[in-house]
Amino acid sequence: MKHIRFILKAIIILWTLIIVGTLFGQYIFILDLFSHFYLQFFVFGIVLCIFALCLKEKIYVAISGILLIFLWFQVFPAVFEKGDMLERVDMYYINSNYYINNYREVIWDIEKYDPKYVVIVELAPNLKHTLIEKYGRENSIIHDDGVLSYWVFSRDKILDYTKHSGTVYPFLEFHIPQGKFFVIHPLPPTKRLAAWFQKEHFWEVRNMLDASQEKNIYILWDFNSTHYSRVFQQYFSDLHYRVLYSWKRWHPLSIPIDYILWNTDSFLVQTNEFKASDHSPLLIQFD
Repeated sequence: MKHIRFILKAIIILWTLIIVGTLFGQYIFILDLFSHFYLQFFVFGIVLCIFALCLKEKIYVAISGILLIFLWFQVFPAVFEKGDMLERVDMYYINSNYYINNYREVIWDIEKYDPKYVVIVELAPNLKHTLIEKYGRENSIIHDDGVLSYWVFSRDKILDYTKHSGTVYPFLEFHIPQGKFFVIHPLPPTKRLAAWFQKEHFWEVRNMLDASQEKNIYILWDFNSTHYSRVFQQYFSDLHYRVLYSWKRWHPLSIPIDYILWNTDSFLVQTNEFKASDHSPLLIQFD
């Protein structure tokens, strides 16, 4: 029993240090990486708290309880949310995954909502040909550097768009009547260099937003990051966004990495229980 108490205390102390450390994630990339998994830390913390209660370790019950309250306000109720109720879908956004097998399910999902605009990152080849046929090649925008790809399909031709090479990652900018859109897809910050690249990319996008004279600006992306990240908050905390658990929804490792951010006019955002890709789509209705 003595050894069990020692192990439990050590785990709670480590769990506490990691969670507190995530608040300084902008300085240490590994702590910022942990911050994306607040939901999983919450579930693990419940288990620790139950064990501490059973062993009557009051101090450790109190420590774990305080941190569970903090994590509760971070992750709930977003983990259960599917978003707003929509009357229609004006824009459909998804990371379709290059290696998707059931690409027809993406087509069926798009046809179900019949949106005016479809925005896709990691567009699978079979999916590409079908959407070009549906919307027309003249109404398609592609920005593909061989590693990352961005596609926009529209019922009407989009005349105003720019393909940015970017300092570390390419990104796409296009303009429609609702405002200016940036489509972004940085690689995940799983290593120190990748984390630095992502931070550099956030800084570059932020500078472009600040320099823009456009009233309504939107950012669509598979962030490969979450709003829990201090790096995210450092650059985009002043923008509006909805938190929807879109990556591996209902999976034990589910995290919210697909976002639309906006600066002024609000609109409605929803996701669904899509299973063909590891990402669920964002369904957007402009007011």
